[in-house]
Amino acid sequence: MDITNRSFFVLGAGGITGTSITNLLKLLNNKIYVYDDNKNLKFDEFINLSNYNLKDIEEIQHLLDHYSFDYCIISPGFPRNSLIVKELEKRKIDVIAELDFSYYVLFYHLKQKPFIIAITGTDGKSTTTNLTATLLRSQNIDAIECGNYGLPLSDIVINYINKKELPSVLVIECSSYQLEKLFYFNPDISMFLNIAEDHLDRYDSMKDYLLAKLNIIPSYYKPHQILIINQSVVDLIKQYQFQDKLTQIETIIINSQDIEKEFIEIFQHKHFYWKDFPIDNYHNRMNLLFSVKAMEHYLKLKNLSFDYLNFYNTLTKYQGLPYRIQKIKQVENILFVNDSKSTTVQSLLSAIKSYENKIIYLLVGGLDKNLDFSVLKDLNIFKEKRLLIFPYGSASEKIKNQLNLTESYTNMEEAFNSATKKLKENRDPNKQYVVLLSPACASFDQFKNYKERGEFFNKLVYNFNL
Repeated sequence: MDITNRSFFVLGAGGITGTSITNLLKLLNNKIYVYDDNKNLKFDEFINLSNYNLKDIEEIQHLLDHYSFDYCIISPGFPRNSLIVKELEKRKIDVIAELDFSYYVLFYHLKQKPFIIAITGTDGKSTTTNLTATLLRSQNIDAIECGNYGLPLSDIVINYINKKELPSVLVIECSSYQLEKLFYFNPDISMFLNIAEDHLDRYDSMKDYLLAKLNIIPSYYKPHQILIINQSVVDLIKQYQFQDKLTQIETIIINSQDIEKEFIEIFQHKHFYWKDFPIDNYHNRMNLLFSVKAMEHYLKLKNLSFDYLNFYNTLTKYQGLPYRIQKIKQVENILFVNDSKSTTVQSLLSAIKSYENKIIYLLVGGLDKNLDFSVLKDLNIFKEKRLLIFPYGSASEKIKNQLNLTESYTNMEEAFNSATKKLKENRDPNKQYVVLLSPACASFDQFKNYKERGEFFNKLVYNFNL
């Protein structure tokens, strides 16, 4: 692929990743055409084609008849099954994901070869990405988080071009959107954490969603490459008869039994006890197991010694990511927990499991992703009326109907006020309570992103008084 002095069409150019990729293309002396659904964005340096209606095939054909593109780069949020992508591919114009293109520029054009750890899954990707990079740094290894968490990979490439600085290890969070079609991306360590229903507003079926995620597994292999994968994912792969994906790569399987001991076993006969982990819960135990296996493989591969003291000190101080089962405030026997990063039912179930020995007042809702909330009815904590649910936002009526609830709320503030009012009225000083925000939905009906949603919840909590 010749990428200098070529014409590129960037689909979804207005977001963080889209902005990054256009800036990278600019450094490579290319002619850049851009498109974004947000018609109000200005692209003064590039040829803006956002005035076209890309949901109309005649407009798409008019655009492609009047402009000549050598390649199209697609940002993660832009759907690959859209009419414009189908028409581009029909005309033999390569449509390349930002992740894939950035990898190509780094490895093939610039001939730089950092060690790549790629992480995907439905839940826990960001925490595991951060944990993995943090553990590597505890061993004095220059590692940085990027991809869907941290900087886009294209920003890492830009930084190298401008400053000639490149970390030894890139720990890359990969969403299914970024993995949908790859030509070049070839990680040294691939992690597949888990899988559950998600993005079914984008994928036709669970099978299609799984197929996108499976692109985390390299299509061509190097001897040292490994796949770290959850047993539950392996079971689903076998169910859909995709097991040939696992045959050509060394595989380490993680299962739920691995977290039931009092400690995690680390190579060189070292132990780390769960009681010393500040964010100890089922979800984070699994995340840590994956991170430790990746660290071990890297140290063995590079023949590096293991500094247990730094490892231990790092983990005992680790507080996790904001808005991921994050303890915000304790008011007498009421704990407030912010899990705004939860956008799936699976992540909601993990949050509930972390506090199933308490009485939970749950705030759930937002923009529906075509997920099934009825599974909550099967939980013992729900049957025993120790899980009280306050649905809000555009998904609130659906959640109310699926769970046979009597009330729903327009927004989070209404739900929070109702939950805390009822908690005050029914509070028993001898019992423990949790007010848990774990939306299991996208935030975009009322907030820009999960961070803004989390900040709003925190403000409500800080203003709460008994």
